[in-house]
Amino acid sequence: MFGVTAFFFLSGFLITTLMRREHELSGSISLRNFYIRRSLRIFPPLYLTIGFILILVVTGALNTRVESGSFFAASTFATNYWIIFKNIRNFGLGPLWSLAVEEHFYFLFPFLFLLMNRLGLSYKNQSWALGGLCLIFLIWRLLLVFLYSGVPMKYLLYASDTRVDSILFGCILALRANPMLDRWAYPSKTWSVLGILVLLLSFCIRNNDYRLTLHYSLQGLALIPIFTLVIYRAADWFRWLNGRVIRFVGSLSYTMYLVHSSFLFAVLPRVRSHTFAVFLALTLTLFYAYMMNLLVERPLARIKRRIKSVSQAKSSQEQFCSI
Repeated sequence: MFGVTAFFFLSGFLITTLMRREHELSGSISLRNFYIRRSLRIFPPLYLTIGFILILVVTGALNTRVESGSFFAASTFATNYWIIFKNIRNFGLGPLWSLAVEEHFYFLFPFLFLLMNRLGLSYKNQSWALGGLCLIFLIWRLLLVFLYSGVPMKYLLYASDTRVDSILFGCILALRANPMLDRWAYPSKTWSVLGILVLLLSFCIRNNDYRLTLHYSLQGLALIPIFTLVIYRAADWFRWLNGRVIRFVGSLSYTMYLVHSSFLFAVLPRVRSHTFAVFLALTLTLFYAYMMNLLVERPLARIKRRIKSVSQAKSSQEQFCSI
């Protein structure tokens, strides 16, 4: 689960950084362009992969029951609540719960960011406001665990209203002391060590009530100084993160995430060696993701760049006319 938490944090940091940069360049953000870019990035690989998984199920390559509801949930970003209330039957669609959480968050967050800026809140005050929201989500989890005992554990693990604060912690870093935009933001040795220790401590505590409540909050807080350190020292200590292989895999990561479990569950029953089955599934996943990147994502990325350049040109023209 920590991998998902770190992914949520990174997503919140990167997207809020882009929104903040756009706001600083143009004085606002274009919700229309944001959702167009988001749709071009998310929808085509998602729906093509859902169609591919459906073919695997229908042909028997993926040995699981066909439930139209699970495919509908995946197509409408409701997989997390389908898992909670219906129990998903198609293993290939299960990982899409985290994408559902992300899309629920980004359906609303740009409006909140735009509102906070129109109210004249500084980035520092915006980060405090988001911190208050993180506290509210923590209190909500505590209420669900200790007051409403009938809430299933799956709700705490997968529901958007119990997990989006992991994204918010990344947004807080992007606003408060962004190591990519704020030149004065540099990692404190004390806070970096403390962040690492808190993260290690979060892995050691095995109490179930803690893991469903405070666990996510502690990890979100710990990741703030850790990410600051990694980004600030990317040119020396973490240069390997910018290596060609890492960047190549990173460009394929979204589609790999969408399809990896389908190949794994399709291969495992058919191959005796578990190690070879994992290797074969990984190879198929990489090939599928590369072809998706080559035939779908790269052409769409060029469209996104054209939209961005047109938007920047329009913004520059408006600023010139206002002089």
